[in-house]
Amino acid sequence: MTSKLEHEWELELPAATAEQLLAALTTRDRLYGQSITLEPEDDPAKAVEVWLASVESLEKRHITAWAFYAELAGPKEFLEPARDAVQDIVSEQVEAAATEAGEATASSRAPKRLER
Repeated sequence: MTSKLEHEWELELPAATAEQLLAALTTRDRLYGQSITLEPEDDPAKAVEVWLASVESLEKRHITAWAFYAELAGPKEFLEPARDAVQDIVSEQVEAAATEAGEATASSRAPKRLER
């Protein structure tokens, strides 16, 4: 029988520099609207399906009240361990986004002038 679990949590990410803001937005882009299937190794039929969403607000150089929402569906006995795994996945994605933002380089390009 399939059960459901909804889980929300908040993160506060710095956004005082372009690199920090890029990391925060990359985190959002990596996670928002994603569907994840978590399967027990010994019984794939007992998989838990996860859908992620997020809402953010910028306030005083921090992304504040960044709420992540996960909707999990699957066997009841696997929902809480799956919720914990999803929180780990989100943490990993925050770290990966920060690494990517640190490796990004800004390119400058003057806009083309239109000839009349």
